[in-house]
Amino acid sequence: MALEAEEMELPDFLENSSEDEIHEKMLGNLPEDIDKSEGGFPWDFTRPTAIEISELKEYVLVEVLKCLFPATCEESYLLDYHADERGGMVRRESVNASGYVTITAKAGLVIPLGYGFSTEADDEGNTIEFVTIEEATVDTLGNAKIPIEAVEGGADSNVGANTIVLHTGDENGELLDEIISVTNEEPITGGLDEEDDDTLRERIVEYDQSQDVSFIGNVADYKRWALSVAGVGAATVISAKDTSGTVKIILLDQNGQPASKQIQDAVYDYIMSPDDGEARLAPTNAVLEITTPDTVTINVAAVVYLKEGTIREVQDSFKTELQAYLLNVSSDATDNVVRISAINSLLSSISDIYDYENVQINDAAKNVEFTSGQMPVLGTIALTEG
Repeated sequence: MALEAEEMELPDFLENSSEDEIHEKMLGNLPEDIDKSEGGFPWDFTRPTAIEISELKEYVLVEVLKCLFPATCEESYLLDYHADERGGMVRRESVNASGYVTITAKAGLVIPLGYGFSTEADDEGNTIEFVTIEEATVDTLGNAKIPIEAVEGGADSNVGANTIVLHTGDENGELLDEIISVTNEEPITGGLDEEDDDTLRERIVEYDQSQDVSFIGNVADYKRWALSVAGVGAATVISAKDTSGTVKIILLDQNGQPASKQIQDAVYDYIMSPDDGEARLAPTNAVLEITTPDTVTINVAAVVYLKEGTIREVQDSFKTELQAYLLNVSSDATDNVVRISAINSLLSSISDIYDYENVQINDAAKNVEFTSGQMPVLGTIALTEG
């Protein structure tokens, strides 16, 4: 779910503001009986002022006006201020990837909390660093499986299996020489990027549009609360159907995948605040259930014709747009369809593509429908160059 900054329609007083137009007006206000030709003193003396006024009107004042409204604001730090004015809304933080490493080492060796591991350096010398999140002891067979978490948040901290092969020591850099080998037998997952400007802008605009609704726990309230939690990309709220008062929230993460247990717990704690009743957002009699959806995998294939760029670059751009579209579909409880026309539109929006054909969703050139409680998730993308 994302909302790009709108193009602002300039007010009339900012029209006709080029250097030449302003300078011509300034010269026109001078007496007629003096030499105003280029190179003369009046021309040279007024030209720098015209340049400064033009910059002020054509750029500075335009940017100031754009920043006054969330829908047109393009400055990240000012969007954060706009969000804070909406009931203390904040940009969702990045989420650290997590998983397990398996080490072989001397039996009985204690691996302390915060001990470091990392991937090998890539071609640019960059590594992804992780630390243990609990103390562990190597068993009598010389093995230990230890939970770890990325040092920095973001999707880049998701790494494949058998890529964490180095240990970097404790917080002081001291290594445990008894460690023989280390690897991650399974991928490290769950890392999510900080909320981008377009997504935050969408939430701000939705907040403003919902000011005529109650804050007593209706569907809009639960959805807004869930989307405030780091890592949440889409939330579908199913209100109570009986006297139990149970409200169900179905979650996807920012990558359009079923939300992790960590994100589900964070949403529950934020809304229900089990440890601090005064911070609870939900009504006192509400019962909340957080779950992930039955998923409908969306595989997209097409033949594309490129103006420039590589098929890899185009596929990455298309993936970003498609993920955003699927999140929008997941958030719209009134239209449970992934439309082939929308996929065509996404391909058309990518500047490097000048034409395309044979667009298919799940091996067919037709829409994919899903039922209430289901959500579409991105499967494979197969763009081939024609």
